[in-house]
Amino acid sequence: MTVVETRISVWEALAGRAPGQPTGPADPGVWSAVAERHTPARAKPHLRAGIEESHLTSARGVAYVMLRSPDGGSANTGRARDACYLRLSPDELALAQLMDGTRTVARLVAEFARISGRLAPDQVTRVVADLAGNRMLEELPVDAFHRLQRVHRRPWPVRLGRGLLAAAQGRRVVLANVDPVIGFLYKAGGRLLFTRVVAVLCGLVALAGLGVFVRNWIRADQQIFLTGNSYTTGALVLLGLNVVALACHELGHALATKHAGRRVPAAGFLVYFGIPSVFVDTTDVWMAGRRARLVTTAAGPITGLVLAGTAQIVGLLYPPAAPWAFKLSFAWYLNVLFNLNPFLALDGYYLLMDALEVPNLRARGLAWVIARLRRRPPRFGALDREGRLVAAYGMLAMVWLVIAVNLAYRIYTDRVTGLVVGLWNTGWTARVLLVAVVAGLLAPVGYALLGWLGKRWRGLRERFTERRFGAGEPRGPRALQNSAPGGSRRPAWARSRARPAGSARVPASNWSSPVPPSPTSTSWSRVRWRRGDPVTRPAWCASGSGRAEWSDSPTR
Repeated sequence: MTVVETRISVWEALAGRAPGQPTGPADPGVWSAVAERHTPARAKPHLRAGIEESHLTSARGVAYVMLRSPDGGSANTGRARDACYLRLSPDELALAQLMDGTRTVARLVAEFARISGRLAPDQVTRVVADLAGNRMLEELPVDAFHRLQRVHRRPWPVRLGRGLLAAAQGRRVVLANVDPVIGFLYKAGGRLLFTRVVAVLCGLVALAGLGVFVRNWIRADQQIFLTGNSYTTGALVLLGLNVVALACHELGHALATKHAGRRVPAAGFLVYFGIPSVFVDTTDVWMAGRRARLVTTAAGPITGLVLAGTAQIVGLLYPPAAPWAFKLSFAWYLNVLFNLNPFLALDGYYLLMDALEVPNLRARGLAWVIARLRRRPPRFGALDREGRLVAAYGMLAMVWLVIAVNLAYRIYTDRVTGLVVGLWNTGWTARVLLVAVVAGLLAPVGYALLGWLGKRWRGLRERFTERRFGAGEPRGPRALQNSAPGGSRRPAWARSRARPAGSARVPASNWSSPVPPSPTSTSWSRVRWRRGDPVTRPAWCASGSGRAEWSDSPTR
């Protein structure tokens, strides 16, 4: 017997059923379908076609595979703005290749046991989740609220506030696909910069120009913050020259990425520590291997050194251009010094991390130092080789913090004090500019402080709520409990809620919390993710080879 419905409910409509579609005993219903779809063991993942694979080897001789999702165009179009990247072990790649839509996750667990020789259901489910999160499975994630957000446009004060907050956070604004432009520049002569002869010449120019700059700095015959007897004009000129220096820096990264045969899909603007900046997306270089990553990361600072040296030599040969050459060289050298700092998440840090191939070096090193300050294990002598590298980095980072504070103070008293006093005494326009620059520089610190205060406030509210509910027990059951003969016998419901004398009350938020990991495990190596990085599993997830997965990436 076939039952034909002419009216359907909203849940059946969401399930995809149309009016007049036969339903009967074979139809599981919308709730059964939902339960079926949300059962991980019954899921049948299907790998997408067109995923690019790159088989690479780490510095320690461990083989791994980088995958790139087919989003954003083919490999030859140069459009890879929405592409995602994932690092897998060879065994995990063999598992992914078995995902053809016919095998359930439970069956894939058995297949992975056959491939790797061990039963690892958690690793299989993690690989499936990583592939789905990186848009490498046929069933792509859908943003159900995107269309509603476009229809319901928020008032302009809310949009302005969110824009200012995004600027304070340093959020990037993508402008265009620059891969065709970078490809044209590389073919027009940029590829010559990566030859050995030109590299030697550039090195000599950089050294000579650095010597001229140091001589001018010691003699103090050139002004940095003063232009045309105006500190306001000088500050604006420095901001503009800094943007030029950053653009050249990012152009070096982009040309190195094209030299590696990869794409530069996007470029745009961002505000970094209150300073207008530019960026290029070089994430695609992860498909080229470790050496290409090192060259790409080093190309930015090297470009700044060469151009700064060239500007100083031009100023030496043509004295009328010396003031502007000195200002521009100062912007380039300051950019190089800032980027080569190995204790900030910039080029110097990624050079060190790629050279050592130690994942999450900065986060793990600082976490170890903080743990030791709290007298928590592990000690330095109990660490292995990689752990000692991480610990040494953390200790050097703390030493560098003290040196950086001292150096910043000396530069401020030597050069910046005159700028601040000059801007403040010039007029209200200059004062507004000074306040804007200082507010921009302090914006990331203020945002982090507000985030910490908000977290503390939420924790206090949760503890207050727990205490209020704990103190508000019903008076009737309490009186009935106290009326038990001899005060020793209690009802069953009272005994179930009794706690031993002197025991601490466990907060409600911790009732279902997992057991904290051992201090000697790798779980203390969690890291903050940077936008634009290839999404991989966190560093505490072990790969098939038993090594921690890579989690950082040198996205500019």
